[in-house]
Amino acid sequence: GEVFSWGSGSGGKLGHGNFEWYNSPKKIDALKQHKIISVAAGTDHSLVCTRKYMLLCDIRVVLT
Repeated sequence: GEVFSWGSGSGGKLGHGNFEWYNSPKKIDALKQHKIISVAAGTDHSLVCTRKYMLLCDIRVVLT
């Protein structure tokens, strides 16, 4: 699947390599080489599980 994030990019927390604000979902290109197994998100965290890694971030995500 693909992973998208949006909202405040302060501190680079959206995973897009910048500090921009996104009003609508934007695909996280840094994850495109990974096979996404699952995503879990809460108020203060997000977890992206791939075949090889678990990545814990402070981002809002949606899996398509």
